[in-house]
Amino acid sequence: TLFDSLNSITSTLTTSPSFDGNETFSFGLLEGTHNLSSVLRDRAGNQSAMATYNLVIDQTVPFLTNLNVMASPVSSNKTLNFSSTFSEELSPSQLPSLSFFTESGTERSTQFQFVGGANISGTIQFFDGDDGQSLFVVTSYADMAGNLGVAQSEPGFVVDTIRPVINSVQVLDSNGVNLLEILRYP
Repeated sequence: TLFDSLNSITSTLTTSPSFDGNETFSFGLLEGTHNLSSVLRDRAGNQSAMATYNLVIDQTVPFLTNLNVMASPVSSNKTLNFSSTFSEELSPSQLPSLSFFTESGTERSTQFQFVGGANISGTIQFFDGDDGQSLFVVTSYADMAGNLGVAQSEPGFVVDTIRPVINSVQVLDSNGVNLLEILRYP
């Protein structure tokens, strides 16, 4: 007999006389954590000790929930730190592929580390000419149950490598008179 404490399901399997100790049967379990226990009883009425099992049914697809960039806007030749959080714990054997793209479509290499659980942190370097809105793309990852994550693209941050240009300077007195004009033209 197999019992599920979460759903109060009891299932009894009656085997044939040629039962060899290995039998497979199934019953519906909802998503979630299940505490299963089983007891075997032979035809003579002998009963085994109760065996317990924990089983997690997880069919939820993981997804990126948060992208945190440590500085914005980003200046030229700047290494940028970022962290990301996913909806559930990631499988260390199938970590995400992370890419950052500039507004012009140039991919910049990303170095990251698995912090543990649902968290990843890393760095990326931007260069002169990488101006505009960046794009963060995450693909090829799975949660602890093996559910494959959804490929996502999220707006990243603004990259600004253009230096400002001073076109004019005004020094005004309290009456609004441009003092530089007065000094230039006596």
